[in-house]
Amino acid sequence: MSSLKRLCLSLMLCVMIMAGCTPSRIDPPVMRYGRDTCDQCRMIIAEKQFACAIYQAHQGYLKFDSIGCLIQWHGDGLKKEDRVWVHSYENQKWIAGLTAYYVHVKDLQTPMGFGLIAFETQAATHAYDGKIMRFEDLTLFVQNLNVDQQKNQ
Repeated sequence: MSSLKRLCLSLMLCVMIMAGCTPSRIDPPVMRYGRDTCDQCRMIIAEKQFACAIYQAHQGYLKFDSIGCLIQWHGDGLKKEDRVWVHSYENQKWIAGLTAYYVHVKDLQTPMGFGLIAFETQAATHAYDGKIMRFEDLTLFVQNLNVDQQKNQ
């Protein structure tokens, strides 16, 4: 067999092996509550109902103690292949962050004081009095909330 054919076969084999090693499904991270720290504010992640995470291929898992910290960290910088998870406030299970429904409950004590909680369905949000939003609404909301908080200081 010629060396060119061997090289081509070797390259094809490498590509097939690498394709088989790429995870087709990326699961939410394992959180060590009371030990892991928020990648935005560096506080310890202690409350499961507010914890959230992003997976980015170039950085791996990023963990946050609140939805507000996740939004501050990423701004508008998510890529199509990134994964976002939040905990449902209703049952504390991981849910897809990009399709979740969010409520701002003004008087709810949350890490860093953002007052944001997540739900898997819109129907679940109706038990709480506050502004209902989708993920794409959160960046502008958090920016405005930060401006309002600074004015009140």
